[in-house]
Amino acid sequence: LFLLSQDAPAPRLVLPCGGGFGLRLGLTLVWLAGATLTGWGVERTWTGAGGDAYWRTAANWGVTLPRNGDDLVFPFSAARKLNTNDFTSLSIGSLTFTGSGGGYTLRGRALAIAGGIGTTGITGENRIELPLTLEARQTFETGGVLSSLVVAGDIALGANALTLDATGGLTLSGVLSGSG
Repeated sequence: LFLLSQDAPAPRLVLPCGGGFGLRLGLTLVWLAGATLTGWGVERTWTGAGGDAYWRTAANWGVTLPRNGDDLVFPFSAARKLNTNDFTSLSIGSLTFTGSGGGYTLRGRALAIAGGIGTTGITGENRIELPLTLEARQTFETGGVLSSLVVAGDIALGANALTLDATGGLTLSGVLSGSG
């Protein structure tokens, strides 16, 4: 039986042992109030070089398919900007659109995300038309004044806060649910 004790300043793992005494381990968990947990996976960049526009086609990601925890990058230079998440269950770190021009539309099955969505140095519009589930507090942001991000899928917040940081346009047109 493991218990998590939130003794200041960081929680510690406590192992109960006989006689009601707890043995404190030197293992300290990183406690960053409000921070999202990203960087657990690998950055996977969409190339669109496969024979279709489906996420489960390895050639569309170079060689290796995304795995849970990976950070997904969609660069302007890639092919097949209208593409489909056909994973049954995928939980990613973050999703980023890069480069100038936009033009992406992401469709398909629901996607869980822990580290936010962003655009960097972009002009043009990118659309996310698939349902999202937030796994942590996070930010959706647009980086360029002439950029636009449209999230048209429903967003399940759970108890997680969502911050919108829009230098350019940022539209949420799906249903927001949860207490976040």
